[in-house]
Amino acid sequence: MTTRNWTGGNGRITSAKNWAPGGSPQPGDVLTIYSGSMDISGHQLPATESLSTGGTATVNLNQTSSANISVSGHSTVNMRNSTGALSVFNNFTPGIDNSNNITVSATGNNNLDLTTHLRAVFGNVTVHNSGVLTGSLNGFSTNYTIDGGQFHNIDSTAGQDLQTITVNADVVGAGKWNVNTFHGPSGKLEFMKSVGSEQTVTMASGLSGHPTLQIDHPETFKAAITWQTDSALVDLVGLAADSYNQRDGALDFFHGNTLVDTLRINVPTTEPITVSQGTSTGGLGVEISSTPVPGGRPFAADIPHGAALPVHAFG
Repeated sequence: MTTRNWTGGNGRITSAKNWAPGGSPQPGDVLTIYSGSMDISGHQLPATESLSTGGTATVNLNQTSSANISVSGHSTVNMRNSTGALSVFNNFTPGIDNSNNITVSATGNNNLDLTTHLRAVFGNVTVHNSGVLTGSLNGFSTNYTIDGGQFHNIDSTAGQDLQTITVNADVVGAGKWNVNTFHGPSGKLEFMKSVGSEQTVTMASGLSGHPTLQIDHPETFKAAITWQTDSALVDLVGLAADSYNQRDGALDFFHGNTLVDTLRINVPTTEPITVSQGTSTGGLGVEISSTPVPGGRPFAADIPHGAALPVHAFG
């Protein structure tokens, strides 16, 4: 096993001249790149090798079948019809601030599992997607953004230790989300586009604080929500409703006598909810929040809740 550092410049991962000590990487080598650009195709990065990126390095994955990479700093990973697992770590690159600002560009059909293994690893990972991206998002603190295309979520967590995940992509296929705060006072998952009916979002608890689910287009949100906490809220941004009706497995929203939206939501009697006018940020829409229960922990006293949305009167 040899520890090899990329010396800069552009080239294939197999290029002996770009490594110090010189020589093409061998199975079991520990590889690091902090500057320059590296091209990886097919099976050129065996699973037995460890590749870490940092600084301002760029790694290009072209039809790779498996690439496990530790990412940090201001590095960039470009994916084309590839499968990768990216692990975000603290940035200790000389001359670069300690926060991460990582960019991933995905073209075509790609599989990506993105995680932050350690707590208190702050910064941002932005994935620019122009095709179909399949995978999972997990970890702590680091903010993730999926921007563009379609995202087939498999099994993701969001909100842990102040994390915000923003999905500016159509969410498709079958998959699960778990929104919780872990140890943090808050955490957030925002859907900016449509979410398919085979997705499930679980609102869960952390050791403190409350998680938030923000739905920017309630009319295109078809996922099912499972409520498993006494401390959470959902913002339905822009929903023009003046009454609602709660029935088994759903909330129906009305404007006058016209049904304007239905939210699939499972609320157990042990975790009651309150439906209010306006969102938790004071904007137009509807807020669904945990109802404080006797003996339970206080919920989000600092959040401005609007007036209660009336229960719809049928007749």
